Amino acid sequence: MTEALTNAVTVSQGEITIRCLPEWTEGTRLQVIQPGPGVIEIREDDEQPDSPEEIARWIAEFQSIPPIEMTAAGEAAWNADRKRRREVELQTFENRIDSLIRDES
Repeated sequence: MTEALTNAVTVSQGEITIRCLPEWTEGTRLQVIQPGPGVIEIREDDEQPDSPEEIARWIAEFQSIPPIEMTAAGEAAWNADRKRRREVELQTFENRIDSLIRDES
């Protein structure tokens, strides 16, 4: 969650108040998710602290992420979806190359 969005949300007396960000239009639907344990804050590379203590903390947080457990059927479906996406990407790439070649002719 971005810093701006994190600071824009307030809970008071059981109600959530959100200060609107400029790009949000009237009627924009939002999903509010309360972070649970093990949530890792993502920062840009230049925002990452590089002290040995912070690096050790980050490694410990990373290692605390539980592994993804999949059934054989779930893994097969996931792999089939990856294959389908790969095929779509290749076809999109080939179509784009063809259109660039046609445009140059």
